[in-house]
Amino acid sequence: MEVTEPFADPGELASPVNEFGLLRLTETFADPGELASPVNEFGLLPSTPPLPTCYRRRVMPDSLRQLIHRRASLLFWGALLFVLASLAAVYVIDVLGAWEIRDRHYAHREYPFFWYYWFDRPVENPLQWLLLGATVLTCAYNTRSHYADDEPVTDPTRFWGLMTVGTTLMLLEDALNIRHVIHGLIAGLTDHESYGVLTTLVELAYFGALGAVLVVAFIKYRHVFWPHDKTRNYLTAGFVFYAIAVASSWLGSAFSSLFGGNNLYTAAGQFVLGPFVTAREATTQLYIETNRALAEEGVLPLEFWFMDRVWEESIELLGAAALLVAALTAATALSPDKRH
Repeated sequence: MEVTEPFADPGELASPVNEFGLLRLTETFADPGELASPVNEFGLLPSTPPLPTCYRRRVMPDSLRQLIHRRASLLFWGALLFVLASLAAVYVIDVLGAWEIRDRHYAHREYPFFWYYWFDRPVENPLQWLLLGATVLTCAYNTRSHYADDEPVTDPTRFWGLMTVGTTLMLLEDALNIRHVIHGLIAGLTDHESYGVLTTLVELAYFGALGAVLVVAFIKYRHVFWPHDKTRNYLTAGFVFYAIAVASSWLGSAFSSLFGGNNLYTAAGQFVLGPFVTAREATTQLYIETNRALAEEGVLPLEFWFMDRVWEESIELLGAAALLVAALTAATALSPDKRH
């Protein structure tokens, strides 16, 4: 076959770039009628589906998240150090009578001892209330972080929701002494003796109902927190501390009216305080005189109040600190793209 048209010289071929060094456009624009309309059939601009709430919300800066996750444990160890320092101060001020602090500041009070007032304020109020309040807010934050609009509620949302409810009830009980209000109402309406059979059992039912919320959350949704070492360890510690405190509080005065006013807290207080009360003659005499005055007024002895204040409030403070650390480590361990 004879070729009538020679191939074009390579230099004459169209260059893929123009004189400005930019790629040439080889395709023409589509017909305007063929372009997709910016509005839909209803005359509205189309919208893309919104991202789930947990992805749209800014959780916290990553640097802050890492800092809190690493340092949250210091809250618990700080609480433990505070309790130990408080016990040391009790020994120095109330047992040794150092610098006459007790004589100058507490001698004319109802309870002429440093330990009674110190473990009421600040150990219980405001420290415990601050820790529990922060725990409630952090649990609520965790609940909201796991929740997404228009999506099924997940187990992490349920778990932290129950933790929010449970810790809120704990804070209300600690701040308002609700069980004592219920106890007094029942004793007054039924003419039963204080800490008799009925009032003791009602108090037990109250503690059971309060603890059921947290126990159900801990057992049923344990798979939510169990893989995270810090959260698991501190959450377990917090539950153990509060279980000890609640059991001690109930057993300490349970059925005391059936035993002539004697109770477990008084017996335990005698055992704990014995060596310290007899360490110095002046301390021994002060305890004897104070207990005699309390007995004349029909008030429980110092040994009971020592267990109620020093023992119980210390355990509760450690429990509140552990729960807060658990909630904080859970909040900061979860990255924003893994919240379901």
